[in-house]
Amino acid sequence: MCCNKKLGFTLLELLIVITIIGILATILLPVLARAREQAKKIVCTNNLKQIGLAFLMYSHENNGLFPPGHPNHKWGEIEYFETDSLLRYSQRQYRNNYIFDASEVYPDYLSDLRVLVCPSSVFEPIDGRQSMYCDVTFTPERIDMSVFPAEVNEWEILRMIGPRDPRPDWECVTNQMYWYMPYAVVTEEQALWLWNELDRLMYNNEEGFMEGDLTIWGEHAPGAGNQYFRMRENAARFFIRDINNPAYDAVSDASIPVLFDTFADSTGFLRLNHIEPLGGNVLFVDGHVEFVKYPDKYYRVPYTRLFVEWASSNTFDDMALLNVPPWCGNRLPGTKFEPRYWHYPDDPQYAGLNFIGPPTPDDGAE
Repeated sequence: MCCNKKLGFTLLELLIVITIIGILATILLPVLARAREQAKKIVCTNNLKQIGLAFLMYSHENNGLFPPGHPNHKWGEIEYFETDSLLRYSQRQYRNNYIFDASEVYPDYLSDLRVLVCPSSVFEPIDGRQSMYCDVTFTPERIDMSVFPAEVNEWEILRMIGPRDPRPDWECVTNQMYWYMPYAVVTEEQALWLWNELDRLMYNNEEGFMEGDLTIWGEHAPGAGNQYFRMRENAARFFIRDINNPAYDAVSDASIPVLFDTFADSTGFLRLNHIEPLGGNVLFVDGHVEFVKYPDKYYRVPYTRLFVEWASSNTFDDMALLNVPPWCGNRLPGTKFEPRYWHYPDDPQYAGLNFIGPPTPDDGAE
């Protein structure tokens, strides 16, 4: 006796299977997303620990001082002028760049600028993440072969490309991934007064003002004084107001923030890198790294609500970052690429290259 059975699923059974898969996906996808974010957070934490070690090595050879804040200097060799039909570009001012002076630590103490890239960052460079903080002038996508005829510059171009492509450039380092606290603070009040003064100085195009201690108006700095002390080892001693009762104002280096995940894009729009939970990694003076939720219920800088909202944009022009050099892979959106040799034509690394400068206005220069 044989049976005539049909093999396969009925429509009802198929719908049940799809429903079950949908339920499982709804349950598992958030878990996988959190696990992926946790892995990125760990990478970011390790990056900050490496940077902290570099800062400590730097401090041991610089009287205990950590690297100064970015000097806010001009890049380029010459001011704007036009001669012999050659248009030279003006030096342009760095402003609103809250990061350490990378020239002080790279490459002697920090050999790889990639540790400054946080995998959770919401910022996506124009030329891709591999180009972050790099000079992309001699990358295959950017080399102007009409400027570099192969017969004249072939070997020199290969020399410039080198074994690593693109080339790291300390002038490209910005606060797009991490922000640097160049002076020792612990309270929200101290941080707000400091940040306002830094905003003012940057807006006024001051240069090199973060090389030493900073004096401001009023008694809002550590120790109820008017002086902010440049970041250094054992910075906690500057918070003591009464030497007869030092324990009353005592803080530890473990509570003084040095470097932390950014919380704003280039236009000042508030955007934190880590969203589950919301917050960021913080490197402290003693070298440990801690994830701090936002807003921090203990009002610890930097992830207090008021400081994050205040510091996310310059109080004078509402911009968080300006004037990233145009040869950098992490230049700001809307910035036209310009090769570095236009701005540094006399750099010894270009010896042997035959190139022309920026186009004249008649050639379509903007």
